[in-house]
Amino acid sequence: STAGAKAASESLLVPTAALASWHRCNERVTHMAEKTSSLGLEGMDAISFFEDSKPKRGSFEFKTVVNGLTYCFRNQANLDRFLKKPEAFLPQFGGHCAFYCGLLGKLKPGSAKAWQIINGKLYLTGGPNVFWLWKQFPSLIGRGHDHYRAPFISKPSHEPARRLSR
Repeated sequence: STAGAKAASESLLVPTAALASWHRCNERVTHMAEKTSSLGLEGMDAISFFEDSKPKRGSFEFKTVVNGLTYCFRNQANLDRFLKKPEAFLPQFGGHCAFYCGLLGKLKPGSAKAWQIINGKLYLTGGPNVFWLWKQFPSLIGRGHDHYRAPFISKPSHEPARRLSR
């Protein structure tokens, strides 16, 4: 029916608009990536993503460096817990945007403000619009892992966007 076709075409406008917004957002993120430091998770305590239901700022008093990135923690207990098994708390894809890695096989910085824990793993996206879009396509997680292939701790989250080898 004409009404059904119109509804279907209108439903396609939302992802298209969201994708355009995501693209503009990632252009800004790429520009910002050139100026970022080597601070992992934007200074947020990696443990807090898993225990506090939202990230909390860490302190330079309790810090460690993993693969060239400095991770800060709120207290010594969190730092000690991280040091026992960092791979349990580090973000997937080296902190890069899970949507971008899964969809295009490229690296863009992820944001500690747009994240989700799935099956005990921390995933970051490029921002709220990208996060919403990423949640619409759960298959991008597996594709992201296929694209990323190399161990996630070998690629620092502050490197510029580039095409991943297949």
